Amino acid sequence: DAKAKAGDAADLCPLQVDRRSKGGKRLKCIRAVVDSGAEGSVVPPRVFAAEVRSSAMSRVGGRYRAANGGRIPNLGEQRGKFETDEGAACEIKLQVAEVEKPLIAVSDLSAAGNEVSFGAKGGRILHLASKKETKLVREGGVYVLRMWVEDAEEEPAPTSFRRQGLRR
Repeated sequence: DAKAKAGDAADLCPLQVDRRSKGGKRLKCIRAVVDSGAEGSVVPPRVFAAEVRSSAMSRVGGRYRAANGGRIPNLGEQRGKFETDEGAACEIKLQVAEVEKPLIAVSDLSAAGNEVSFGAKGGRILHLASKKETKLVREGGVYVLRMWVEDAEEEPAPTSFRRQGLRR
């Protein structure tokens, strides 16, 4: 089902789970499921700040089939820039659709020169040319890539509200 059911992996992998600052920039953590059975990598709109451009699939009106049989239109593609927990700067081309959570296809990672492996406690993405390793976290039976992206949301402005005390 394209929409999350209570208790499934989407409950364990919300879009926004944490915030931190680095070099004066606010970052938020996006948790993407890494899937060896996915045909392609797809992300909901507004996860990355990059412009969404038309893709071959969006130009022909392509749609994804949800588990419930419904159809989800492809909105285009974008290049998502992020940082890993290990501090490596990364970029990945993703299709954009109104899905619940980001999904990274192992086939896309492999085509980009990576080797992906899964184990009982987690997994890893190994960039073959540089030998740099990115850890995957195992959560509820799925493998998750933690992607730190620039947080465009503004912090709430401080208010001038003062709590009224009891008058005596």
